[in-house]
Formats: sequence, structure tokens, C-alpha cells
Amino acid sequence: MTQTFYRFDIDLGLYQYQEIPQTIIPYEKRFERSLSTEIKRFQSELHWKDMWTIPEVYTRLDEGYDFWVYRPKNQIKGWGWLSPEGEIKNVYVSKWSRNQGICQKLILQALNRALDLDMESVFARVDVWNTPSLKSFERVLEIIGCKSNIKIVEEEYARTRKTRK
Repeated sequence: MTQTFYRFDIDLGLYQYQEIPQTIIPYEKRFERSLSTEIKRFQSELHWKDMWTIPEVYTRLDEGYDFWVYRPKNQIKGWGWLSPEGEIKNVYVSKWSRNQGICQKLILQALNRALDLDMESVFARVDVWNTPSLKSFERVLEIIGCKSNIKIVEEEYARTRKTRK
């Protein structure tokens, strides 16, 4: 299936660590029930056919992905991923927690981690219909002042479901 999205290629050559709130933390298995609840809320709002599952979380983690959650008051209200290839993926903040800069902070957390991993650049794909996410990535680029190549891309994007055996 061909999908159209904005592709952000972000050069980390001049990037400097950014402060991240203490409510954005690495995922832990003990958060599984809260994550499951928020995935259900996410799906009731967005009905995204490519949504990952709890078993896929553990498969991605086994494959070297980094996964953070936004967890105010001990409830997951957002998340973000960084793949081993340097792709920032699936950044989300619940509708009750939006417009507070949390999405930008999740993206910055991914950039901080990429720097820890000595990555020279990262990239992200943002679906063309996803205006809030597009604005969050643009805002992050303003904050950090790093060079980025942004282009609209159409490509075959086959998502395969993999789960832990």
C-alpha cells in the first residue's frame, strides 16, 4: 500500500541535550495495564489500523527499540519510540493532555537518546493528515535549531506484525 507522509531527516550535528520532564520515563512491564487502557482509548479516538499491540511492545523492545511513556499521576497518557535505525515513531499524547508541549518533549527525549547512541541523524514519518504531529515536529525544529530536510514522500510502506515467540 502506498502512503503519503512528511519525512523529517534531522541532522544531530549541532543538537544539544534538552531538559525532559520527570513524567516522561522509559516503559516498564509494570505499566502494562495502564498502557493497555490508553491503547484502547487511542483506538476509540483514532481507529488506526496499524496500531501496535502489547505483545508487539515486547518484540520491539527485544529488537532494540527505545520506548518512553508520558505518565502523570501514574497513568500513561502518551508515548514515543526510537527504532535502532534512528526512526522516531508513533509519538502520541492523549487528547486530555494535548497543547501542553508534551508531544515536543517526547520527540526531544528521542533526540536525547539518539545522541546517547552516537547517532548522527534521525528521521520521522508523519502522515499528511496528522496536522498536530506535523506542527509538533516543526516546533521541535524551531526549539533546537537543527538542520532538517523535510519533504513529502509517497512510498510503499508495508507494516508487518511481529510478536515475541
